[in-house]
Amino acid sequence: MGYQHELAKETLVSKGFKVQSLPILNLVQEFGTVIKTEPTANTEVSKDTTITIYFASDEDLIQVPDNAVGWDIEMAKAIIESVGLTVDSEVVYENSSETAGTVIRTEPEAGEKVIQGSKVKLIASNGIPEVGVATLTINLPSSGSTRGNFEVFVNNESFTTKTLLMDGKEYSTDIQGSGSDVSVKVYIDDKEYYTCIVDFTKNPAVISNGVYSSSINLGVRKAMPSVTGLSYETAVAQLNALGFHNIKKDDKIVTSDGDVNKVVSQSPSASSQSILGVTATYPLDTEIILTVGKEFGI
Repeated sequence: MGYQHELAKETLVSKGFKVQSLPILNLVQEFGTVIKTEPTANTEVSKDTTITIYFASDEDLIQVPDNAVGWDIEMAKAIIESVGLTVDSEVVYENSSETAGTVIRTEPEAGEKVIQGSKVKLIASNGIPEVGVATLTINLPSSGSTRGNFEVFVNNESFTTKTLLMDGKEYSTDIQGSGSDVSVKVYIDDKEYYTCIVDFTKNPAVISNGVYSSSINLGVRKAMPSVTGLSYETAVAQLNALGFHNIKKDDKIVTSDGDVNKVVSQSPSASSQSILGVTATYPLDTEIILTVGKEFGI
């Protein structure tokens, strides 16, 4: 046993025997390998005896369809059952960028041959990419022709480092990661510049809670609002909302109770249009001094 059936047939014919070869289903031996003979080996027979060689064959096996992949679960099930196989009732879900519920592979794999009625397991996408991609768009600081070291950290691990021209323009870069609450930080010249949270489980990934460092000058200029007459807290809130964070408080004794804790003056003063119709604007890191009324004796 163990010979290829064609060689075994030739050998027996050369010795004067009549030979017929019949396939027999066998999943262990290589195709064509002789499994057994009738009569069995070492049996004494006459030369006119017909010897039957049984060899390993996959003729009665069914190939797992390759067109079940890429369909939804119900369609894939119908395709597999149409060729005489059954489908495991338990579907396995794995991370994949394919639409949730799409069959991404089978076990046994497509193309493998199995016994009729064998059970095939479906592996489908849960819609969560193994690795998500997000496009991060940053407003660079404006510092003329100065170059700076730009580095992005994803969950505290350095993802990319580049040398960029700090020209105040937008810069976009793709980042990769996995998970739903991933911390992303951007450093310029080793100083924290921007932070955000990325949900890589979405397709495409979603960026939220983007905040620039209050100590960074983005090169953005805005008109100075009038906060005179407002309470100190309200004035600070309005300035912060516009991006002004460099605010100093200067107390001043006032005679009217109505002016206590109110902004009585500000520097720079509120922007106004010039005779040419141009409104004065200020960098976001401009120091703003708010003079606040204080009651005598406090």
